[in-house]
Amino acid sequence: MLLLDVAIFRLIITSVYICSGFQHYEARRGLQRLRAITQEGTNELVQLVTSSVTRSNGLLLDIERANDPQVKSIRGRVVELKKGCVLQLTFKRRLACDLVKNYETHRKKKWSPNDKREEDSLDPLAAAPRGAEIQTAVTMAIENATRVKLVVEDTEWILSASGQLSQKQIARREPSVRTHDRIKHRTLDEEMARAFMQGLGLVDDNGRVRPAKQRKLSQIRQFCEILQNSVSDDVDLVLDAGSGAGYLSFAAHQILGVQRKKKVKIIGIERRAQLVQNANNLARSLGIDSAQLEFICGDILHLASSILESSNNAVVIALHACDTATDEALHAGLSANAMTILVSPCCHKELRPQIDRHLSSLRKNQTHLDDGQLAFLELGRNGLLVERHAETVTDLVRMLLCQIVGYDTQITEWIGTDHTHKNALIIAKRGNTKRATIAEKRRRLTSIARHYGITHQKLAILLGEDKLLSTILRDDNDEDAISVSSANLLLRRRSGVNNGDISGKARRLPLPPSSLSFTPLDDDIEW
Repeated sequence: MLLLDVAIFRLIITSVYICSGFQHYEARRGLQRLRAITQEGTNELVQLVTSSVTRSNGLLLDIERANDPQVKSIRGRVVELKKGCVLQLTFKRRLACDLVKNYETHRKKKWSPNDKREEDSLDPLAAAPRGAEIQTAVTMAIENATRVKLVVEDTEWILSASGQLSQKQIARREPSVRTHDRIKHRTLDEEMARAFMQGLGLVDDNGRVRPAKQRKLSQIRQFCEILQNSVSDDVDLVLDAGSGAGYLSFAAHQILGVQRKKKVKIIGIERRAQLVQNANNLARSLGIDSAQLEFICGDILHLASSILESSNNAVVIALHACDTATDEALHAGLSANAMTILVSPCCHKELRPQIDRHLSSLRKNQTHLDDGQLAFLELGRNGLLVERHAETVTDLVRMLLCQIVGYDTQITEWIGTDHTHKNALIIAKRGNTKRATIAEKRRRLTSIARHYGITHQKLAILLGEDKLLSTILRDDNDEDAISVSSANLLLRRRSGVNNGDISGKARRLPLPPSSLSFTPLDDDIEW
């Protein structure tokens, strides 16, 4: 027993020595890696960089500075400016944004430390100041570096911490872009689209964007990118509800019909006859026939149903359809079982008066208000906040109604506020929603109506949700009442098999009578 204990003790001691020796070895290796590169061996690398700037497209310089508390690494590439090829160094700083400097091959006046400008003296990266030659800049950038790698076309050089320069052959690098200003890859090919862009006044005769149309063109570019990523290959019809001058309609024809070479028809609906005539004249002058692009004068509510009836894979789009025109565009897509609906609302005027009346009634009876009503009343003291809140509630109601009908719906910001403040986008895609989910959405919609005092909303009227909601509100826990919702009716109509229609073609809902309206909200809300 004693011999066994001694053997175990010796084994433990031996293990401790081995582990400590291994840790000491790893520590020495770590110090070796972090050791700064000495001046020895850098001259040859600097000469390689200097000579490769003007003759090579595939130059990449990578400098690691593990010991530097300010600069993590330095990347170098060749760019071509008006004055010739320069070496561009990008300094990756640890606690600040990147810093980019350009260095020429030769200067008329040789740089010296006395030529350092005042802003360079304030720069924490005193290594490689502006105006230095490439040779001087690279030499100073390599100082205190822990590892340097240079790749020129199919050859790689590594400068180790010991100052040794090694070389090996690698796969040939693709030539990098030498121009300083990189070309943006846009969904809309504006060279191909120049003809209609000139016709619509977006660009001048030289193809330059008109200053007054810069924001509009940015909106078109971004909307086209979303449209490109949202539609499938089997789309056969795009309806632009409230097409206006036809910006989106022409752009949709360009990216789907011309660039993607799809057999798709673009139809724009607009109430202003002069805009419709101008758009049709422009399309015919560009050689686009009515089978590809057509504009129709009329109301969305009365024309969309007949237009979409012939399509099983339609897409409905609307950019800044004013006020309830957004609801009409949504209804057109929902009732026609459109594949995708992309709508950017504008001018939310319908709910604001109703919210103001509800706030007025709350002010008259402040003694019996709960916490939620008191918070809402406090918000109502600021007109701007009420305005923005009304817009948010309007889009929320629209989103819930689309989900009740069975569409996967979300609201996102599709462009920055520097281009337009109306930058919300409702994206609704055809989907299959469970009955329980629909019932929950309807309960939430009812709660919103109670909280904000909403007595009518255009999309709810068009979908027939006013009568069915009044059935629910008599008993929120009555599952049988919830199960007879218009959402389930519409889902069954969209599903051809459930109605005995083996053709699989979606049935369209008839337009509701215009006399439908809501009853005012009270303790027994009927919406």
